[in-house]
Order: sequence, then C-alpha cells, then structure tokens
Amino acid sequence: MSEPVRRPLVPLLAALAVLLVVAAVVVGVVLGRGDDEPAVASGTSASAPADVLTPTGYDALLDAVRGEQDGTEAFALLVRADEAFVDLPRDATSQRSATWRWDGELTPDSEGSTGAARFDLADLDVAVLRSLVDRAEAEVEEPTGWTVDVSGPRDPGGDAIRVSVLNAQGDSAVVVAALDGTVRAGG
Repeated sequence: MSEPVRRPLVPLLAALAVLLVVAAVVVGVVLGRGDDEPAVASGTSASAPADVLTPTGYDALLDAVRGEQDGTEAFALLVRADEAFVDLPRDATSQRSATWRWDGELTPDSEGSTGAARFDLADLDVAVLRSLVDRAEAEVEEPTGWTVDVSGPRDPGGDAIRVSVLNAQGDSAVVVAALDGTVRAGG
C-alpha cells in the first residue's frame, strides 16, 4: 500500500482564506464610515436625534431656527425624548405660523395660525425645562414618556410650560410653570 499523499497546502490555504475574509470585513467596516454620509445643512445635524433638553441639543435647535428666520421668536415648542416641534411666525405681525419638526434636523411639518403669544426660545433655560421633567417624573412610578409643551403666555407671567409624564399603567403627572420656571401647579 502506498502512503497517503500529504497536502501541506490545504491547511495553509484555509488559513489564508480566513484571513482574507477577516480583512474584507475590516475594510468594509472602515469604508462604511467614509464620506458617503449625506451633506448636512448649516444648523442641522446628521447624528442621532438631538436631546433638546441638553445644552448642546437645545443650542443645535436654536441654530437651526436661526437658519430659517431672523432670531428665535416662536409661538410654541413641543419637546419629546426623540423629537421636537416648533411653531415659528410666518411674518413679523400676524398669527400665521409654520410648524417645523426637529429630530437632529429641522424639516417643515405644517402651516396654520395660532392664538398663542410670541416668545423668544433663547429666553428659555434648558436646565429649568429638564428640572420640570424630573419633577414630574418623580410623581409617577416607572415613567415611560414625557412631553414638554411651551407656548407664549396669554397673560404676562402666566402659565406657559406644561410638562406631562406617563407610565405603562396609564398613570400620569402634570407640572405647569411660567416661562421662568416658576411652578404654578403639580409636582
């Protein structure tokens, strides 16, 4: 009987094939992070949705608003964990508004009119808004979601901020405050 023929190249070729697959995966991951990201307009972000209730997230929203109009005047601001909606004046004097959606990028949503007073978004203190959310969340066991609704007060110093918090059981809490954060009800 003859001795089996040894094939020393088979294990070597298998190892080489594994190395080539690993190298291809690494190259694919590196190239996947390249310049194929969409261009980002000034005042917007292509990153994950910005948390508006952080200084960085709120500043990004204000920059985007400034990119759409002169200044940061608004009729209303609605903030959730992953998005915000802002009602901006269509002109200097009327109640006509345009609603924009913010999720890291400002996009037009709808148009209409409002009875709300104008206020300056730049006058809001994001730390105050965050503390109002924390205050409302403390009233609900295992909160699952929150909404911050800000509108120009109908009376000077009147209620302008409403924070609502919910949980999976349907429990809720509401905190109402003036634009300066003075709590009027709840919490």
